Amino acid sequence: MVENATENAKAIYLFFRNKGWTAQAISGLLGNMQGESGIIADKDELGGGGGYGLVQWTPKSNLVNWANSNGLNYRTVETQCKRIQWELENGQQFYATTAYPLNFRQFTQSTQSPTYLASVFIHNYERPANPNQPQRGIWAEEWFRLLSGNDGGTVEKPHLYRAAIRNLSPQAAEILKTRFTQEMAENGKRICQSSDITINYRDNGSSAIVMINGIAEGVANWLQSIWINQYVNIEHLVNAESIYVEKTIQEVYKVEFRGLNLNDARNIRNELRRDYGNAGVRYMNNPEFITDGDGKVTIFNISLYNAAQLVPIFQDDYALKRKLLPSENIQGVKIS
Repeated sequence: MVENATENAKAIYLFFRNKGWTAQAISGLLGNMQGESGIIADKDELGGGGGYGLVQWTPKSNLVNWANSNGLNYRTVETQCKRIQWELENGQQFYATTAYPLNFRQFTQSTQSPTYLASVFIHNYERPANPNQPQRGIWAEEWFRLLSGNDGGTVEKPHLYRAAIRNLSPQAAEILKTRFTQEMAENGKRICQSSDITINYRDNGSSAIVMINGIAEGVANWLQSIWINQYVNIEHLVNAESIYVEKTIQEVYKVEFRGLNLNDARNIRNELRRDYGNAGVRYMNNPEFITDGDGKVTIFNISLYNAAQLVPIFQDDYALKRKLLPSENIQGVKIS
């Protein structure tokens, strides 16, 4: 039977939606499958490289032996989806990187853009010699537009997040709030406003939660990891379960640069990652700064506060001083 890529994509989408993956994550996966196999399950690697299947397992025996041991036909879309889900549940194949620090579970639950998640998947799962393949992000966006209406309107909208530490004494919460305000707000990394750092008191005031609200998902996950190291492993202030990340209902924005030539777009993206990403003030992780192949650079999933700060800075630098584009081509846009 001849396989049809579109029908396969629909089956893959429904399989993983039923497993709780977001539409954005599945679209990022599909963008990569299109690059690897054309979304054809029974396909050997062109040129005899040893890969096989939707995501080109290498060696092929990784898939075949697993399928045989589970009484499954390795050539089918369903079996290969089950293998990917098994990899997720057993910590296989997908490894967070410095530039793309999501683990597999975080990837499947992310509502960041399909373009971004396609980049996450190629770097953390596929890991080819040349991971700079922006076409996969374009395909991911196409699959998202085509398929995300097929699940009864349950596709998640983008969210901002909070990182929080609970089970604190009121005194410890006040100390941490002061520390976070100095380090993360207007006079520090500027990932939030001072007013975004709050304390909630519980149990008649005997217990407290300190939280940083209105931040990007990647930043929230980063804060969680450094807090676990500092407040669990070093200071022994709380246990790891007391440090958590959750969604907020705040409005989400993006900043767009439009009408650039492709070389300027790539250069601007790299500068933004350097100055505002992992190595800079950490508005978010590097993958949130993307180019789309059409001369547009986008910073996804930030707060209104961050967007309002960044737009005039960018207009002054890239438009007025360097004259790479008109000021009106740099805008903050509400996306949820």
